[in-house]
Amino acid sequence: METNVKIETKNREISQIKANSEDEYWSKKYDVSTEQLKETGGIIGISEKILKLTTKNKSFSF
Repeated sequence: METNVKIETKNREISQIKANSEDEYWSKKYDVSTEQLKETGGIIGISEKILKLTTKNKSFSF
């Protein structure tokens, strides 16, 4: 029988693997680096991170 600590460790590892694979997916899809995604912080969602990074060096005219 596993202890709660082992279960919590496994759950934390699984969530970290999911987060890393999500970062890799979005970085490839929108041509931004995974480091840039991680630098934008954990408070905002992935779509806000992508918008922030992809519009960072672009100018818009209306």
